[in-house]
Amino acid sequence: MIRYFFLAGLVLLAPMAFSSEIEGYKFEDKITVDGKELFLNGVGLRTVRRFGLKFKVYVAGLYVEKQSTSAKEIMESEGVVHLKSYYMREVTKKQQREPFREAVRKNCYADCSGSKKKIFQIINAVKRTKEGGAFDFTFYPDKVKFFMDGSNSKSEVEVKGADFSKDMRAIWIGPEPPNESLKAGLLGKGMDWVRATQSKE
Repeated sequence: MIRYFFLAGLVLLAPMAFSSEIEGYKFEDKITVDGKELFLNGVGLRTVRRFGLKFKVYVAGLYVEKQSTSAKEIMESEGVVHLKSYYMREVTKKQQREPFREAVRKNCYADCSGSKKKIFQIINAVKRTKEGGAFDFTFYPDKVKFFMDGSNSKSEVEVKGADFSKDMRAIWIGPEPPNESLKAGLLGKGMDWVRATQSKE
């Protein structure tokens, strides 16, 4: 369940400020990354289907300097973009690594050949994690930083490349995201849109 708490007294054309709670995890309306103030663009839930059942995997919040419902604008942004996520179940290394590799293959558009190779630097930093474990991506114009807080250890890696930064953002908001409802939520499309896409998954 997603709950949005909008703040009163918004100024027209100012960044939309709200905090959001999804599946018991709260995402603040704004955060600061490397001195940059980032605003919550939207939140979403990643699910998978196994044996005819839907399982909740993780919740995520997308932070941007300039809020937008356009995937292209966010993927092409020269500002800092941050994805914060929390796992809702225990997940093995294998269960995480293959989806990352496959997601890049399906969504890359800036430098597919290079990104398919560089994704292994991220994959090698992935750890087994338990419920409540977290992973964060910070997308800069010329690099990507990945941080993971697993079950018993933490890992961090930085991968350089402007095209890689764009291709990694596309994993969640590109043409073939993990879930259409997750993409809709991260793009701040609104609950009607999210519910409509969830009903098809």
